[in-house]
Amino acid sequence: MVILGSVKHFIKSEANWNQISPTIYGDGVFDKITRVSLSKDGRVLAVAYESKVNIYKYDDSNNYLSLQTIIHNDICDVDVNEDGKRIIIGHGCSSSINPGAVSAYHSENLRSWSNVVMNTSSCGKYAEQVLR
Repeated sequence: MVILGSVKHFIKSEANWNQISPTIYGDGVFDKITRVSLSKDGRVLAVAYESKVNIYKYDDSNNYLSLQTIIHNDICDVDVNEDGKRIIIGHGCSSSINPGAVSAYHSENLRSWSNVVMNTSSCGKYAEQVLR
């Protein structure tokens, strides 16, 4: 197995940067980490691979709990809004069929995210509205 990428979460305490959770490694053969997005409070982390997004929630025992995996092909971007309840996934970036598509997900409880919009091709303005 070849691991392509890892995510480490640090926090600054006075003059030092300290890692506050275990390292998250790429978890598939040649499925490299492409993007990472963190909610404003640091509680929700989205890690995008080429074919999926793993969503994690930071708990009080200095660990990220894996909550959900969202499958897509050709993922090129991910963004989490300030409170972690909305996630936008950009995909189809190298596709000529549906280039620059966006899917939006929403969570009420920060335990699971449901799809609210799938494959919208007008990425920019729509993504900005959903993330608010």
